[in-house]
Amino acid sequence: TLFVGVLVASAYGGAGLAEGMTISSQLKVQAIAIVATVAWSAIATYLLLKVIDLLLSLRVDSDDELQGLDLSEHEEVGYNF
Repeated sequence: TLFVGVLVASAYGGAGLAEGMTISSQLKVQAIAIVATVAWSAIATYLLLKVIDLLLSLRVDSDDELQGLDLSEHEEVGYNF
């Protein structure tokens, strides 16, 4: 909390805390914002991938996977062994 206190301290160029706000209450608000952002990103990504999966296939055929995607998708050899 010392680091956060330095960042918001008006003596060090920060904006300072809002009236009635403490460092711990500010950290609580920021923690809630982080959790909300992660949840929103996870849900949005899941929904977008589901829509794309309905329109296109996200997986390749098992034969193409065994053959190698360099050859089946791009018609070139990725590695010469």
